[in-house]
Amino acid sequence: MALLRLDCIMSPQYRTGAPCWLDLGTHDLSGSLDFYRELFGWEFNDLGAETNHYHLITADGSTVGGLMDVSGMTCPEGGEIPTRFDVYLHTDDLAATVQKARERGTVYIDNNQVGDAGSMSVMADPSGAGLNAWQPNQITGFELPLTHGTPVWFECRSTDFDASVGFYREVFDWSVVEMDGMPEGTPRYATNGSVTGTLPDGTQCEAVCGLVDAAAMPPQFQESTWSIFFGCSDLDAALETAQRLGAATGEIGQSPFGRFCQVTDPQGATFMLNEL
Repeated sequence: MALLRLDCIMSPQYRTGAPCWLDLGTHDLSGSLDFYRELFGWEFNDLGAETNHYHLITADGSTVGGLMDVSGMTCPEGGEIPTRFDVYLHTDDLAATVQKARERGTVYIDNNQVGDAGSMSVMADPSGAGLNAWQPNQITGFELPLTHGTPVWFECRSTDFDASVGFYREVFDWSVVEMDGMPEGTPRYATNGSVTGTLPDGTQCEAVCGLVDAAAMPPQFQESTWSIFFGCSDLDAALETAQRLGAATGEIGQSPFGRFCQVTDPQGATFMLNEL
C-alpha cells in the first residue's frame, strides 16, 4: 500500500483479523487498467508521483482497493514482485501482531508507516501464504457493498491446514469454525466466525473469510496463497468478457453462495469470480 490521500476513502470499522484492504501489483499498468475497467467497470484515481502513482480503485462509487506498477520492485523475501493481488488483515496493535507472527510464521517487514493512513507489516503464515497486516490511523479500509466488481469473500488456501489454523487463531484472533457435514472427499474448510453470524457459545461473530486445505485439492490449487472473490452479476457474461480480453479461466464450481470460477488476468494475477 502506497501513501494515500486521506480525502479519498471512507473508513468503515473492522474487527481484528478481518480483510480490510487489497492491492493489485502489475507489470503492465495500462493493460491492467483496461482489463478491469471493462470487466468490472472499475474507475481509477492516480494519486500522483508522491505515491509512485498508486491508483485508488472504486466500483460504482465504492472503494475497492489499490493498484500500482511494481515493475523493477523486489519482494521483501527476495526476487521480483510478481503480478498479483495482496490481502491486508486488520489489527489494532501491529507490534503485538508482528511479535506473534514471528513465533508462528515469517515476518518480512515489521512496520512500514504509510503516511497518516496507518502502518503495515508483510508476513507469511506457516504454509507460506503471504499476507499483510494493517493497523489503521486515518484510513481503516475498503467498503464492502457486496456488489458487482467488489470483494465478496476472501479465502486462504493452505498446504498445512492445521498450522495455518493455529496461526490465524493466535496471531489474528480468529474464532475458527471448521465446517462439518461436508461431502466425502471435500477438503477441510474453516471460517473466521460463523456463516450464520452466531458462534456455538452465542457470541455474535460473522464469518468474512475462509481457510481451505489446499493439500486435498486438485493439483492446480495445491499452493499456499490468499484468494479474493469478486462479485459479478452474471458469471457467464463475465467469463466471456474476461476471455475476450485475454484472461485464462478455469472450471465453474458451485457453492451454497453461488457459482464461482478462477480467472488469471492477461498480466498473470489470479482471482475468483463469484456470481451474486
